Amino acid sequence: MGKYKKIFGILGLLVVVTGFTAFMAPDSFLKSANIENTLRWTALFGIISVGVSFVIMTGGIDLSIGSVVCLVGCVLAMALKTTYVPMGSFEVAGVDESNRVLQVDGAITGYQSGDRLRFLDKFYTVDSVSESTITVTEDAAKSGEGKLVRVFDVQNLSGESEEVVRRGMTKMRLRTLTLAGKLEGVAAGDRITIIPQVGLTQDFFIHSVASNEASTELEFYVLENKRVRDPAGVSIALRSQRFPT
Repeated sequence: MGKYKKIFGILGLLVVVTGFTAFMAPDSFLKSANIENTLRWTALFGIISVGVSFVIMTGGIDLSIGSVVCLVGCVLAMALKTTYVPMGSFEVAGVDESNRVLQVDGAITGYQSGDRLRFLDKFYTVDSVSESTITVTEDAAKSGEGKLVRVFDVQNLSGESEEVVRRGMTKMRLRTLTLAGKLEGVAAGDRITIIPQVGLTQDFFIHSVASNEASTELEFYVLENKRVRDPAGVSIALRSQRFPT
């Protein structure tokens, strides 16, 4: 025991400090969020300490720890960068108002007659599609360039679920959007944008997806008692990450 008394001394000091802090701040120190945060930082310095211990034991010194931590932090953020690409998104290069034609950059995929799209805050119904043009049934915008996105019809929007779920450290509820038709390639983590008749759009993240030949149900996270506007349509953005977590 004698040769370990320094270790037990440090451990005893840690226990005393932890007990004193828990006694002085019982409503915050012992909360799961604070314990998780403490363990995160302890793990960071613990990993660094293990690495530098080998250097010190061999009689050397390492001054690069801070630089390495900064480098790893920057590279990790770049590697895990997440983007969301709207389904059926194309850049509009020009508008032929008289013929109700939208000219886009690139070859058009994912559209057919009867589909809906949104361009310059206005809804359109697709009449026909060629390689790089979309003909719509409504009067096209007089001019302008921008991005068009695919819009899906909403059959039903449910109320909040009774069950409370967590997204990170935030308590959320679930609501369900029922869309017409079967959607391929949509998964949990993707983002939906609710487009109301009046007002600003709202973005939410998908919790789960269930689909059949007739419809697709999208469960999404929403803050408790948060108002979700009555949707005139919904666009979906697919999640893309450079490297898996």
